[in-house]
Amino acid sequence: MKTTTWIGLRRGSYLITEELGGGPFSTTYKGVEDDTGNSIIYKVAARAEEVELPGKAANSTVSLMQFTGSWGAVAPDTAALLLAQAQRLQSAQDKSWLKVRQCQDSAAVTFFSADFFQGKTLRSMLAEGLDSLLPLVECLKALNRLSKQEGFKYHGDLKPDNILVASDSSILLIDPGHFDDLRSVHGNTAPMVVTTPAYYPGLLPNDLLAMGIILHETLTGYNPFAERRSLDEIENARLSDELRQRILMNEMTGNFFYSSLATLLPPSRVNPAITASLESIILKGLGVKFQPDGTLDCQPGYGNFLAFAAALMNNIEGL
Repeated sequence: MKTTTWIGLRRGSYLITEELGGGPFSTTYKGVEDDTGNSIIYKVAARAEEVELPGKAANSTVSLMQFTGSWGAVAPDTAALLLAQAQRLQSAQDKSWLKVRQCQDSAAVTFFSADFFQGKTLRSMLAEGLDSLLPLVECLKALNRLSKQEGFKYHGDLKPDNILVASDSSILLIDPGHFDDLRSVHGNTAPMVVTTPAYYPGLLPNDLLAMGIILHETLTGYNPFAERRSLDEIENARLSDELRQRILMNEMTGNFFYSSLATLLPPSRVNPAITASLESIILKGLGVKFQPDGTLDCQPGYGNFLAFAAALMNNIEGL
């Protein structure tokens, strides 16, 4: 449980005025400069005693490590995680990528400062009612630009909470995930996944699939990977042999997030306003398709971000 706050503190000429958000491993604050009124953000690593593991909830940011072939929750060294995140943010340069100004790592506190962005989260815009797919197109274009930079590997935690949208539909991507070696609170370093499984159900840094899930959620109102399915539901679902095998293989390795796909409904059944062409884009974004008899089958997803963006551009007013 968090017991400390930066609100009311000063960092140089900046006064910390409000908490912008937080998760199990860090908290983000807004600072305002005395003379100019300019704003900055500070992202502060949680203290070890404040970390509460969210377990393996699909909608939460989790930290997982494989133990003898199965996934288990483990607390990361929050300072190491924050510094790794800052390093990844500094490794690529783009107007849509959070720009880190300064990092500080000490025994007392670990934090970084970054440019402030005036906008709403895509999550809040979905709650209010999004009237265009343009923010998603802009996000795909940004990821396409970033993917061509040598220092960029992946975002790794794309979700509506981590996409900020300005009034002109320009976007900023914040809070990347982690799929690499990381030190745990116990001091050992090993491969660790820090992400949100509802958007990365394969526990791999697949940003294209995450964008497909966000598109599905945008148009249907729900995330198809938000709830785990039972073995009975998987067994009774109308799935191709290939897809059933893929789901069961994930279950066998302790990844129970991917199984949610077994009960996917045609998006147009959930939202009748979805056109046939838009439904095909949604399903391709998820890497699946429905056979004429209703069987859910695998299909190749989009090969790159630009191809996905181009498909959406042809349906830009699809809401």
